[in-house]
Amino acid sequence: MFGGGERVEVGILLEEVREGEDVKPWERVFERKLNGKTMKIRKQEIPNVDVHFLLYLIYNNDYSEIGKEMQKERIKAILIPDLQKKFNNNGKEFTPTAWLPESNLIVVLVNPAIKEKKLKRVVKQVSAWMLNAKFGFFRKLGWKYPWGD
Repeated sequence: MFGGGERVEVGILLEEVREGEDVKPWERVFERKLNGKTMKIRKQEIPNVDVHFLLYLIYNNDYSEIGKEMQKERIKAILIPDLQKKFNNNGKEFTPTAWLPESNLIVVLVNPAIKEKKLKRVVKQVSAWMLNAKFGFFRKLGWKYPWGD
């Protein structure tokens, strides 16, 4: 996974865990709260081969193909290392690149050399966007995207 300081090519999938859904003991699940609402989120790795395919789609602005692969009934976010640094400019560690409401999916590109401590903050920030998207808080604020305008 990201975080060791060296360039990596593995991504992260954050996915909502539904009430009553079976969670395996080895799965990494955390709880996130925002504005009085709570969501459980499963964190898992996206393998190298899938990361390269997803990057190809992102770099070619083909988000509809990414959305087809995702389950629509739950909110998700994918964090992909930006191996060609097409979106991460001005020293940013991460960049939201798409919100696909029809697929309930947030796409985020991350600096592949990000440190573990910063990556944890990115995951925390992206999980807040997931809550924002699920409960529609961003619309109440007049924002176009879960992370703002």
